[in-house]
Amino acid sequence: VLAVVVLLGCVMLEAWRFESVRPWMGALRALRENRRQYAGFVIHIGFVCLALGVTGSSLGSRQQEFRLRRGDSVEWAGRRVQLLRMNQQALPDKLVSEVGWTVAHGDQVLARLRPAQHFHLLQRVWTSEVAIHSTWRGDLYTSLHSGDEDGKVRLTFVDNPMITWMWFGGWVMGCGTVL
Repeated sequence: VLAVVVLLGCVMLEAWRFESVRPWMGALRALRENRRQYAGFVIHIGFVCLALGVTGSSLGSRQQEFRLRRGDSVEWAGRRVQLLRMNQQALPDKLVSEVGWTVAHGDQVLARLRPAQHFHLLQRVWTSEVAIHSTWRGDLYTSLHSGDEDGKVRLTFVDNPMITWMWFGGWVMGCGTVL
């Protein structure tokens, strides 16, 4: 907040100094003539956004493991997650196990995601494909671990709040650097 207030205050003071009759023309002239100073302010605002994102993500991150059967739903991190389907298929070079699930808030479906595991036949190694639901509020990661004989799958949910603030801060700093 301080960085934004200082940026706007400096622009306004310079605008009145350059053009007391039409302040918006003075603001444009101030931005043009003191470009480096205002670029520094913008970079600092980006740094603050980045710091907020790192802090919020570090302090608010949650992780929990669930065992779900097809059709089961669970309320977690302010979202309702429902497992819709489980699918296995054999491709020429790998075996793929995936689950399809929805993320909802109330009655509104926000996303349909498909975490998976791949067994690569030639290398004889498993890899995981993580499903991500990203919003301004944060990122929800889901990874599939295994299935049981009783038709349940083991999933891990990770909620990282404020991740988008890190990206936003990086973009703001990049814009300040270009300026």
